[in-house]
Amino acid sequence: MSSNSLSTTSMAILWCSQDDRFFISDSKELLSFQDLKEFLEPQHRWKGVTQAIWDAAVSHVSVTTLGVYERQQDFKLKQVGFSRAISDTRFTWLADFFILPSYRGMGLGKALLAVLLASPSFKAKRQRVDVGNSIGLQSLLQKYGGFIPLTYPDAGGIPVMSKEVPNECESHDEPSPTPDTEPVHHPFFKEYFVSTRNDLIQFSVVHEFLKGAYWSRGIEPGTLQREMAASDCISLFHQASNNGDAEPRQIGSARWVTDRVTFAYLTDVFVLKEHAGKGLGIWLVQQALEMPAVRKRLPLTDGATKDIFSRFIILLTGDAQGLYSRHAGFIELREGDPNLNILMRDSNPLSQ
Repeated sequence: MSSNSLSTTSMAILWCSQDDRFFISDSKELLSFQDLKEFLEPQHRWKGVTQAIWDAAVSHVSVTTLGVYERQQDFKLKQVGFSRAISDTRFTWLADFFILPSYRGMGLGKALLAVLLASPSFKAKRQRVDVGNSIGLQSLLQKYGGFIPLTYPDAGGIPVMSKEVPNECESHDEPSPTPDTEPVHHPFFKEYFVSTRNDLIQFSVVHEFLKGAYWSRGIEPGTLQREMAASDCISLFHQASNNGDAEPRQIGSARWVTDRVTFAYLTDVFVLKEHAGKGLGIWLVQQALEMPAVRKRLPLTDGATKDIFSRFIILLTGDAQGLYSRHAGFIELREGDPNLNILMRDSNPLSQ
């Protein structure tokens, strides 16, 4: 439903201008793709955007949106600004933040930033935002939001890696099987398999490993549970070949923090030490890259389908850069890319 036909009487208004002309709301019902389409289309992450792509990008459970609206004549609304954050309890990625050009200079960007930083999604321990080549946005976030430029390759001691993926491709074929529909067994070590079924996750195994990992040391069970609930998880299992009746044991895991369209952050990737040396870690990552979390198949009107890939896939690793580069197509981000400038903001860890 278009935002300009909705009444705001039942909507949560988080900020309002003194003259009552503009307001900010977190209601996804008010979002208007048509009002923003002309601005979005030239942006790299939104190139070729359609209503279906937009709906998918704003509807995921890990996505928080804010809209800036102008009250016009005849009780009509026009959306003039937008922010979109993708988060779990440790990490927030500010994927979009803008005010339409003709509405800049009115203090709307500063107001949107203040509401955003007070929102639950920004209570994560660390936030990052890609400001592209927007000097104005970079200045706003540094001046009023406490963000600082993130220096490559040192991102708090952990290099940032990115993966180039095709934006989209068309196919008339049926979707190929993915880990989302059934377990996938390793091509050589048949006793190992991956699954995206959350009911198979052995949480105690995952928590025991991650509480000692350098990137999540000391993480509380409740915090990890909330993170996994807001993520797309994939689990690696070992089924003893000499005992087919025994319950498979989880020996690895990975998860995506993503909107399933424009951005995907791969994190908490591990394989237990006693199963190392068989290439299981990179196989787990390769299977994760096949998940609908980073590839969404949409039907077209002519009966064909279109695969929409996440346009920016990143991970942070302090000890496996070569592995991800050689076997999964990731590259290490460097300073000097005119289309990619990342800012970082630290805040207090979220309590359990």
